[in-house]
Parts: sequence; C-alpha cells; structure tokens
Amino acid sequence: MILPQSIAAPFLHLTLCLQHSQSDYATRTQDATFNSTDVVLPKLMEVPMPIATKKELVATLEAKGFDIGQAQWMTTNLKPLGDGFVWKMDLPVVALLFKAFLATDCWPILEHPPPNTHIHVVRAELNKFWTRDVIRRFDTVATQTHHRVHLHLLEKADHWVHVDNPQGLFAIMQRSFK
Repeated sequence: MILPQSIAAPFLHLTLCLQHSQSDYATRTQDATFNSTDVVLPKLMEVPMPIATKKELVATLEAKGFDIGQAQWMTTNLKPLGDGFVWKMDLPVVALLFKAFLATDCWPILEHPPPNTHIHVVRAELNKFWTRDVIRRFDTVATQTHHRVHLHLLEKADHWVHVDNPQGLFAIMQRSFK
C-alpha cells in the first residue's frame, strides 16, 4: 500500500481502530456471527428498494434474522425517495470497500511508519478479536519504531468505541490535538 504524499505528511497522527486477531479480518478463525459485516451486508442487499416504510424494513430484516434493535438501527440508514425510502449508501460500493478492507494488511504501515509520523491505535478492551499475540506484536512494533506506534486501551468498549465509551475515546484522541 502506497500512501499519498498528503497522508504521509510529517507529524501526521493516524487513529486506527483495529479490532481483529489476525493481520487482516479475512483470516480470523472465529465463526462468523450474525453481527459480522460479511453476513449482514448480503442480507441488506437482498432487501428490495424502494421500501414503503421504516416499519416494513424492520419487519423485512427481522424475517431475515436481524434482532429488533439491529433492524431498527438499520432504519437510520434510509433516506426518503418519492413515496418510500432507499438506502443512504450505495450497498454495492460498500461491498467493494469491504472486500478491499479484507485484502488490506496494515501491519507493514505499522512496522514501517513514514518518517516523522506517529500512529495511534485504539484497542477496545471488550472486543474478543484482540489476542495476546496481537498485543505482543504491537509491543514489538512500538519498540522497533522507537515508540512511534502507540496502542491505547479503551476500557469498557467493544466494537462501537464511540458509543461504548465516548469520553474515554475523546480523552485518548485529545492528547494528539496540538
């Protein structure tokens, strides 16, 4: 992966929220859960659009196995169009972006950050994909890069770090606001 010059600028602070146990999401050995993107996204793409009401979307998603809360949350991704609703996002593009994400290995960037760059990674304490091996690898990377890669523990947080502990996340990020 080659970073554009504008991204490799001196003193750039990258905040990465890594939450997976391998070098990329695709190699994880855990069984896919219904909440994982690789399961949810294809089900969303099956929903015929436009849809008449948000209630109809909830019912459709529940019939596809979504729990009520997740189905209701998905209505926040709708926008009005004519007499109904459509997705705010282009799901085929989201699928392509997700596929690109699966193919991306960020370890080389962490192991060899651009000069004068510090990289800050937020580790969600409750996320099950963080393993001792990954944490040890971050410790090794921090040492090898002369502490230009920083791993921050965000307590009481899982996947949705900005929802689970917004104050803690802000406190971590605030240190780099200069």
